[in-house]
Amino acid sequence: MLKITNLAKKISIDKDKRQLFQNFNYELKSNKIAFLLGPSGSGKSVLFKCIVGLMMQDQGEVYLLGKNRELWAIEEFRKACAYVGQAPVRSEHTVAEFLQRPYELSIRHGSMLDEARVKELLNKM
Repeated sequence: MLKITNLAKKISIDKDKRQLFQNFNYELKSNKIAFLLGPSGSGKSVLFKCIVGLMMQDQGEVYLLGKNRELWAIEEFRKACAYVGQAPVRSEHTVAEFLQRPYELSIRHGSMLDEARVKELLNKM
């Protein structure tokens, strides 16, 4: 489960501070999929970067599996979730090979990609 409480983030654009989001609250139950839609520049990528800790929010908290993100060891947090940016990735690899890559890292030693689960999630989309 992912729970976000009172998340806020301002960014500086040409010496001006712009509030991207404020008092953002959301809860995503386990085994559910959510989509975030919005116009270009509205803060979607910044929101996700704040959620996974690649960018710090100005206020608010993020909980994953009931535990505050700040209390997770970074290695364990990265095992539990991932951020895939919107920049296209050009590769000679297949999608299946691309999805397998994180499981080749030493931090994931001993774990395997659940191909049946990937197919199940893709079919839901």
